[in-house]
Amino acid sequence: MLGSLGQRFRRGVSACLEHQAPAKRRVAWLAAPWERLAEPSRRLELPRGYDVVGVAGATLGGSGATPVAIELCRELASRGARVGYVAHAYGSRVAGAARRVWPSAEAADEARLAARQLGCVGVPVFMADKRQAAIDAAARELPLGAVLVLDGALQATPQRFAESVLVVDGEVPWGSGFCPPVGDLRAQRVRLHTADTWLAMDRGGPIHPELVGRAQRARRRLTGVRNAQTAERRSLSWLAGRDFQLALAVARPERVHEQLLRHAVRARRLSTAADHAGLAALLTPKKSSNVECWVCTEKCWEATVGRDPAVARRVAGRVWLLEERVELPAQWLEALSARFVEPSRQVRASDRFDDSQRTGQGC
Repeated sequence: MLGSLGQRFRRGVSACLEHQAPAKRRVAWLAAPWERLAEPSRRLELPRGYDVVGVAGATLGGSGATPVAIELCRELASRGARVGYVAHAYGSRVAGAARRVWPSAEAADEARLAARQLGCVGVPVFMADKRQAAIDAAARELPLGAVLVLDGALQATPQRFAESVLVVDGEVPWGSGFCPPVGDLRAQRVRLHTADTWLAMDRGGPIHPELVGRAQRARRRLTGVRNAQTAERRSLSWLAGRDFQLALAVARPERVHEQLLRHAVRARRLSTAADHAGLAALLTPKKSSNVECWVCTEKCWEATVGRDPAVARRVAGRVWLLEERVELPAQWLEALSARFVEPSRQVRASDRFDDSQRTGQGC
């Protein structure tokens, strides 16, 4: 009971931060301490002989930085680079030393998701309570010349990343427009603007005018659903004919809902929990007796499996996971490949990984 109330409180706080409201301007002064102290650059000691790329969202969740970081690893590996993914520990209930993450390990939901999706292409995933420890672990295991992709870190100091990538939503790039405790903006915009590359996530709606000519466009699209128990795949048109509940434990859940509506897929209802909290409180017989199935994201399911495995086993047959594809700008990828991949290791486009290797089920 207390856990459920705590999750509702966390989700309520997140919703308040994410909400865009003109009235927030009256209390914008409350964000001054955060604006003064929040610094996107982290003090890190970067390992010599490695190219380090930082990927972070403009807001405290919901920008799409993790899918971009995973896809960037996959694309660089497909071009011949030796790559390691350094995950953040948000949502992890297991403290400990730096370690390599496997899909079945006790780790943060997004770290396990990355391990599942990148295992097919030979990209190891590392995580630790402290980011520096995870970087050091990756450098110990990977050879000199490898690329380390850091999820959730925009820039480093005193030595800068080889490439810093700011991921923004294409329609609402700056979230609610204010830093906490008023809004969900990660830091002052002037500090975020220093990133080497802006990637605007195109979800199918109009791109914000401020991003035109400034940001490169990355396309994020839903491709279908997969059963959590059997791995059976179905199309979005099949899902459109189902009576289902959309259950989400992510930041900005309305964006997932909007993407489905753009495919003419309408849920009976949308139920939400706090980001990284898992779906155990939502996947109950009482709340779903009148629907055929539940639908959630892969990240939500990883959090549920990690936090409440008994619940996950009980309902897996009725849960369908949304599958998506992120398409990064081709010219940008080629430019990074030219910088980070040794000429002798570069792979022809015809020999790169195919689409079956874009999910853990394609291994």
